[in-house]
Amino acid sequence: MKKLISTSIVSALFLSGCVTMGPHARLTEEDASVFGAFYAGTEGCYAAGSLNENSKNKYQKVVNDYLNVSVYNKDTFDKSVAEVKNKFSRKSTDTLKEECSDMRYVFSKMYLTIAKLNRSVRSSRSTAWSQLAQGIGALGTSMNQQAAGFNNSSSMPAPNVNTQPSFGLPKSNTDHYLINTPNGQRRCMVTGNYVNCF
Repeated sequence: MKKLISTSIVSALFLSGCVTMGPHARLTEEDASVFGAFYAGTEGCYAAGSLNENSKNKYQKVVNDYLNVSVYNKDTFDKSVAEVKNKFSRKSTDTLKEECSDMRYVFSKMYLTIAKLNRSVRSSRSTAWSQLAQGIGALGTSMNQQAAGFNNSSSMPAPNVNTQPSFGLPKSNTDHYLINTPNGQRRCMVTGNYVNCF
């Protein structure tokens, strides 16, 4: 029984949205646009032959990881990706290679910045999940203590079959009777030396 209750509560906590929603980063419209341009730029420079596949994958992975823990406008991100891809498609391969070689430093700097942001958000999320786990552990301990109290028969009063619940009211010294009169039966109650019929 204890296990069922504990499992039910833990399941409910993890299925509720606000509990599972850990700390997130918030990207402004401008940030979402910059992330989109960076993402598309790495793709374009790879296609132009100025960026190797490992670097492209590394840069795009760090962006994807950060976006997974961020709240951002996906439409703005996608629009920025499309705009940069469109610009790249209108340039010659030689122009792209020249621009991409100039952007290697920018790519490297962006990668380090986004990786640092990733670590910061993940650290905050780790702390939040740790605190949640501690709270669930404390809840489970409390429930186990309560269940142990219920399971301990010496702590529960022995049942008394002849006792009626009083619900906190004092026991009444009033007796009730039905009395036959020429007009029919009447309900009467006797309190002390007085009889009241109605």
